[in-house]
Amino acid sequence: MLTKIFRIGPILVTLLMIAWTIAVYPYTDLNQKWAWYTVWGMFAGALLWHAALIFTQQHTSRWQYAFYAFLHIPVSLFITFWCVVVITKDGP
Repeated sequence: MLTKIFRIGPILVTLLMIAWTIAVYPYTDLNQKWAWYTVWGMFAGALLWHAALIFTQQHTSRWQYAFYAFLHIPVSLFITFWCVVVITKDGP
């Protein structure tokens, strides 16, 4: 059970990022950096989680986790940018 949660942790962090954005965007504007710094911190946490997945596993499954990171990180980066735009209300 815990290994499954450890494996899907970066996705859970990304979902938490979306939930955070939905919770705080009615109360924020461009000057309230605490809200969007939190989003960037969650993105950094997802990156570190991917690194932990890659470097703590057996040699045979490292490539699988690297491919997982290769797919998830661009999606998470897009979601991070979307969250920052929504929180700051400073989009195009």
